[in-house]
Amino acid sequence: MATASQSLIIAAPVAQCFAVITDFANYPKFLPEISATTVRTLDADENTLEVDITAQIVMALKYTIHVECEAPHHVAWRMIRGNVMKINAGSWTLTAKGKSTHAQYDIEVTLGALVPQAITKVLIETTLPSTLNHFKQRIESLTRKTKKSQ
Repeated sequence: MATASQSLIIAAPVAQCFAVITDFANYPKFLPEISATTVRTLDADENTLEVDITAQIVMALKYTIHVECEAPHHVAWRMIRGNVMKINAGSWTLTAKGKSTHAQYDIEVTLGALVPQAITKVLIETTLPSTLNHFKQRIESLTRKTKKSQ
């Protein structure tokens, strides 16, 4: 099992961060490792979702996560099925810091028994910082566009 926690400051309001984090349908547009997503809403308030994800991170991954959203401060997920991973669970916690947002990202990943632990480590230590940087860039870019159009 590999776990990681990382925090970052995003120059955008909490609501904008939450909107991008929960916009799973658009992940393939700004996360290069994700090639496809399918989103199913499980409740009328759109707070509970199932998301199918197809990704290429060291190896081909296909998995489905169950997502619980508590707008606009918290998003948590747990994998319910997958082809390589045994566990993929994590969360985003968003806290306002003036006009910016403190984003805390936590994840736990366990790959199948036949996958070397070194690959899990690479997945977390290499891919995570890159992924968080892509989120930060996407959120801040959309925030700049919103400010210009006002």
